[in-house]
Amino acid sequence: WHNQRRKRINEIQERSLILHNHPEYAQQPCIPIELPSGSCMFASKEVLRSIGGFDEGTFLYFEENILYKKLSRRGFQNYCIPDIHAVHLGAESTRNTSSLFLQHCMIDSANHYLRVYGEMTFRQKVVWAATRIGWGMTFFIKEHILKKRYL
Repeated sequence: WHNQRRKRINEIQERSLILHNHPEYAQQPCIPIELPSGSCMFASKEVLRSIGGFDEGTFLYFEENILYKKLSRRGFQNYCIPDIHAVHLGAESTRNTSSLFLQHCMIDSANHYLRVYGEMTFRQKVVWAATRIGWGMTFFIKEHILKKRYL
């Protein structure tokens, strides 16, 4: 199981560095990809309308994952265009936001994504439920117990 997981992680890392690991791709006008980075995506209004736009069940996290699922289910393909360059300033929308709030947002969005769009086995659903319970207990401790102790 660990070898399969390590192999899958290596495949994901390989794909995320596609232009770095394959400089010859930079000479192509476009490269088919699965999931684009949410920091720089382009789509026509017509395509976004045809898939129902953004899912209001998420905030700040998993939007690109949901768009990918919706697009691929309708037969659309994502592409990387090597000639287009963008600078992602990183965390500009979250710089002055509490990390606890961001953790809540991430977990809520992940839960929505997995519940609505995920194709999990029963075992994966059990692990995800246990993970959410653990995080919930952590949040409760941080919000209620630790705050009272240090106020």
